[in-house]
Amino acid sequence: FPVTIYTGGVEAYGTFRMNSGYGSVAPVYGVRAWINFSISGGVVTTNGSGNLSVSRTGNGTYVFTFGTAMPDANYSVTAIAQTPNSNSDIACNIANGTSLSTTGFTLQTARYGDGNKDASLVCVTVVR
Repeated sequence: FPVTIYTGGVEAYGTFRMNSGYGSVAPVYGVRAWINFSISGGVVTTNGSGNLSVSRTGNGTYVFTFGTAMPDANYSVTAIAQTPNSNSDIACNIANGTSLSTTGFTLQTARYGDGNKDASLVCVTVVR
């Protein structure tokens, strides 16, 4: 596949494949977006991110927007949330009634049996 090297990095077109010592060459699926953010008193602080921004729209509800849109909604979102204390569980889910789109998605964090609750730290990765 064509590769272009320029002062800002490397561009490659086509399916990028590699063998990292696993005995076969296979497609590589890259992280297209990521974010690490904290929530305190309802205020979101982005600790680091790439191609993803977040806004809090309610208790435990976060809307994510891609800086560069995805070509389609066939991507995978992985998210983890830090529990607020040692006596609680917290889940991180795609918000009920919403779907992935080319421009973003909505996640919710919730405590089991207690509804939507802000987590102290959330990390999200998008792969396509």
